[in-house]
Amino acid sequence: FNIERDKTILIPYIKSAMAYNPDLKVWGSPWCPPVWMKTNNHYACRSAPVNDLPKDRQGEENVTQFIMERDYLEAYALYFSKYVEAYHNEGIPIYAVHVQNEPNSCQNFPSCIWSGQDLGRFIAGHLGPKFEKEHPEVEIWLGTIERPDIERVAAVLENMNARQYIEGV
Repeated sequence: FNIERDKTILIPYIKSAMAYNPDLKVWGSPWCPPVWMKTNNHYACRSAPVNDLPKDRQGEENVTQFIMERDYLEAYALYFSKYVEAYHNEGIPIYAVHVQNEPNSCQNFPSCIWSGQDLGRFIAGHLGPKFEKEHPEVEIWLGTIERPDIERVAAVLENMNARQYIEGV
């Protein structure tokens, strides 16, 4: 884990915005977990001429692409924690994390599909407890949901162990 790329591209931009508005609230939402944490070992979900993902490794809607094993789930929660710490060390407090950008969309660019049940399992068993212990000031949001999918949202929020950590959708 590192934020070296962010230090040259994003962080100067954010600091410039903070100079104009010191009350700016910054939140983070990953487009994709590291590829080694995904079932297809690729940044994309859908094969297209703009990427090198073979068609036989494409994902599909509502089928989780994250490797739902304990070590991977804990490692991903650790990534979120390290992100919050690294930005804090750069003078940028993170007020919230959104677990996944567009968890419903299988894209030809960085993306990762999560079922509602698996997203709830990650929040309930790994991300929520880690943030409760290490970053209680940082809110956890369900994600940047790009279209109405009440069943998927309900599947997460019906998991009471996950729901206790979620500030909003």
